[in-house]
This record gives sequence, structure tokens and C-alpha cells, in this order.
Amino acid sequence: MVLIEWPPGTFTGRHTHPGDEYATVFEGTLTGQKENAEAKTYGPGQSYHNEAGVVHEAKNASNQVVKSLSIFVVEKGKPLIQPVN
Repeated sequence: MVLIEWPPGTFTGRHTHPGDEYATVFEGTLTGQKENAEAKTYGPGQSYHNEAGVVHEAKNASNQVVKSLSIFVVEKGKPLIQPVN
């Protein structure tokens, strides 16, 4: 589990995970986009799921700090994130 505080304007860049990611936004709004799909915006109390191996990115396009919690279901010893060019 990772508690994330997203300063205004921050983003992850395109990446994948070797396992599933389950996330919930606690404060603010976060925009996520999976490859070949439209971007979606999530607000407080809303959750989303990124499947293993799916290229995606997230960003805080607002002018306030966003707080979210991500839970990663990844095989022990594997990295949580794998950047994609």
C-alpha cells in the first residue's frame, strides 16, 4: 500500500505494473488514462483499477494537493512500477 500526496501539476508518466493496482482518491481530483482509452477523472471516495501490464498514467491537473491510496498486488521481489517510453 502506498499513500500518495500529489502536488498540483504532478503526473506519473506512462507506466505499467507487474500486478494489479487498486486505488482510491481521498482528497481532490485525479485524472487517469489507460492506453487507447479516454481519460477519466476521479474525486473523493472514488476508486479505480489498473490491470497488470496495462499502460496507463495519472495526473493532478488541479491547483490543489490530491491524496490517494494505491494497493498493489505484486509478486514479492518485483518492482511496483515499470516506466514505458
